[in-house]
Amino acid sequence: MKYLLFFTMLIHMNVASANQPTYADSLAANPVNHFQLLVNNLNMLFIIKIDDFTKNNQEHGLKTIFVKVSATKDNKLIFNLYYEASVNAVSRAKCKDQLEKDMNEMFGDESKVVKLLQVLSFYEMSQNQAELIIRDAYINLFISAAENKELSVSCSK
Repeated sequence: MKYLLFFTMLIHMNVASANQPTYADSLAANPVNHFQLLVNNLNMLFIIKIDDFTKNNQEHGLKTIFVKVSATKDNKLIFNLYYEASVNAVSRAKCKDQLEKDMNEMFGDESKVVKLLQVLSFYEMSQNQAELIIRDAYINLFISAAENKELSVSCSK
């Protein structure tokens, strides 16, 4: 009799837990828009190809740690660029100088990011549409000292 009661309870527990939604079910039910997918694709690309994008910065005494792309609630891109440098290169002037260089490289006339948006978009995106997205984008730049992470500076545009 004890065994019958035990097996009945065990079966009931398994059936009850099988009917509960899983975390994967909640993720699948969450709607994702194309702009969020585009941000995710940019992040994946920067993770995989960070060395290709940052070779020029090492010549200027900055080492790129990583790039994180996010979006505002009104669908504007935010590029967060994290650099590491020696203590003497961590200054507001160096931050502003690097910000101008990154702005020109990423958002200028010969922008690589415009092409990336077109390639990474699930839908066909014209150059003009990609340029409109880039025109409204922001850059946040962070430089921290290699010797002491507490020493850092940031600037944005």
